[in-house]
Amino acid sequence: MNTPSYQPITKDEIVLMEKDGVQFRLVSGKFEGQTGPGKSNVLTAMIRMVAGSNKTISLPETNNVLLYVLEGGITVNGEKAAKGFNSGIIYLMLTPFAIMGYVGYRWWKNNEENL
Repeated sequence: MNTPSYQPITKDEIVLMEKDGVQFRLVSGKFEGQTGPGKSNVLTAMIRMVAGSNKTISLPETNNVLLYVLEGGITVNGEKAAKGFNSGIIYLMLTPFAIMGYVGYRWWKNNEENL
């Protein structure tokens, strides 16, 4: 096992590949004949796509893959796999605040005469 380390990588060092509305920023590993500046062999990339564009990425079946979608949606192996930051997530984030607001209001109404 290698000793853990930190490697600063600037935006200008990241390999940028652009084609047909797809920006593929390769941070580490190898992809389509390019090698990212990171010392790791793990494929790490940031992908930005305009609406309606497509990008096919073929990886070995033995690879573990993490996709983090910020906005929009993706299809993996022919199935809709993920959606980005949507209204459902917003509702989940706001629910605790709504509950605390309701509890606070009820407490205030019940104790209004004592204040």
